[in-house]
Amino acid sequence: MLSPDEAPVFLSRIQGTRLAPIITIGLSVGLRLGEVLGLQWPQVDLDGGVIRVERGLETIGRDRSLVALKSKESRRTIHLPDFVRVALVQHRQHQRERQLLAGGKWRAEGASFVFTTRDGRPLDGCGVTRDLKRLLTQTWIGGRQECKHPRVVNRQCADCHAEHLPALSFHALRHSCASILLAQGVPVRDVAEILGHSDVRLTLSTYAHVIEAGRSRAAGVMNRVLQIGA
Repeated sequence: MLSPDEAPVFLSRIQGTRLAPIITIGLSVGLRLGEVLGLQWPQVDLDGGVIRVERGLETIGRDRSLVALKSKESRRTIHLPDFVRVALVQHRQHQRERQLLAGGKWRAEGASFVFTTRDGRPLDGCGVTRDLKRLLTQTWIGGRQECKHPRVVNRQCADCHAEHLPALSFHALRHSCASILLAQGVPVRDVAEILGHSDVRLTLSTYAHVIEAGRSRAAGVMNRVLQIGA
């Protein structure tokens, strides 16, 4: 997972790349990769800042199709952070410009998908995961700005001691989102609803380590407030 310190650094470094809008929405609201790739513009309310997650994109071989999400909890409405809403507004404008440039080569199905190839086809999840890992390993934390990191051992530059981010899967962005929300005190039930978990117990068990850390902080708060004779 990406830590609360690593996540904003990563988002800032990838701005302007093709995957920036996809990674931004995946990391900020914890969508599954299929849910992100299956998102269509009629389910996006840019003025209200909400999205309706209703279907996912499934890839079998070269065929891609929209499928209904498995549970009613998975079909959910999510409020977007304002920076994500702005990113989607900009992305839609860029997509319209690409559609005009493509002319007759633009695929008809691409008219409704939020994220597409240059000619309007739905994106391939394997390609997104591959490019995500490449971007992560090109993002360095710490060290000297002028260092080119020529000698790397276990993600660390032997010359300036900077570390590149781990090559994570897209699903790890979802885990990062949940961990950051819980660490910031967002109630477990709210996080479960954002993630589309069918049972809050799944959220409790998956992120028990984050929740336990929060309980330790809560004990520290009460110690500072109520300690007698301090």
